[in-house]
Amino acid sequence: LKGRVRYPPYIHPDAQDLLQRLITSDLTKRLGNVHGGADCIKNHPWFSEVTWDRLANKDIDAPYIPPVKAGVGDASQFDKYPEETERYGQTGP
Repeated sequence: LKGRVRYPPYIHPDAQDLLQRLITSDLTKRLGNVHGGADCIKNHPWFSEVTWDRLANKDIDAPYIPPVKAGVGDASQFDKYPEETERYGQTGP
């Protein structure tokens, strides 16, 4: 729990700060886990443009709506990965 995260230069400083405060191992210093709870997270500068009341009321348009080609359960917008061959929980060859 003493690892150091290095962020690429294109990650906004506010996003870096938010992430650092969320992954803090000391629970007494972790954002959202201290006095103020979730409001501390909602009031973080990274979320300054979020209108939380509108979001809660589902009154915000999605920035992107992917095309649905095959109805409910359509996964055409997900990347394809090769299937894993190892069984879960297997400990040896």
